[in-house]
Amino acid sequence: MNFPKNQHWNPKVYLQYFTIPETRDKNVQKTWIFFKEEDENLLINEPIEKNIDKICTKKYLYSPVDKKGERDFSLESKFDSLETLIGQIWQKVAEDFVDFANNRSLRKIVALFISTMYLRNLDTLTQITDLHRQMVDFFSAINPR
Repeated sequence: MNFPKNQHWNPKVYLQYFTIPETRDKNVQKTWIFFKEEDENLLINEPIEKNIDKICTKKYLYSPVDKKGERDFSLESKFDSLETLIGQIWQKVAEDFVDFANNRSLRKIVALFISTMYLRNLDTLTQITDLHRQMVDFFSAINPR
C-alpha cells in the first residue's frame, strides 16, 4: 500500500462535508479557511478556498522512524481502515437523521471514530506528550536508577 507523507489529523472523510458544495464531487475538494495571527488570535484577510488535501495535515504525523531507520506506517494503516469503514456511513451521519438509540453497531463505530479524532488532534497530542514527559520526570525523580 502507498502511504501518504502528509497525514491528516482531521480525516478527509470528515473534512469533505465542510467542502464548498460545487467542489464536493470533484477530484480537488475545497473548503473555506481563515488565517489568524499567531500572537493575537485575530482573523486576518478574507477567507480563501483551500484544497482539503492541504489542510489539517502534517508530514509523517503517525509514521515515526523505527530502529532500522524506516517509517512505521502501522498506525496510519489502522486510521485508513477506520476511515474506510466510517466512509460507508458518514454521509448519512453528516447529512441525515440517524437513529443511534436502536443501532448499537453504528453507535460503536461513530464513537470510535469521534474518539480517535479527538486523540489525533495536534493540541491533544501535545498535551499527551507533555503529560508523559511530566510522568517520566516524576517517577525518575522518586526512583533514580
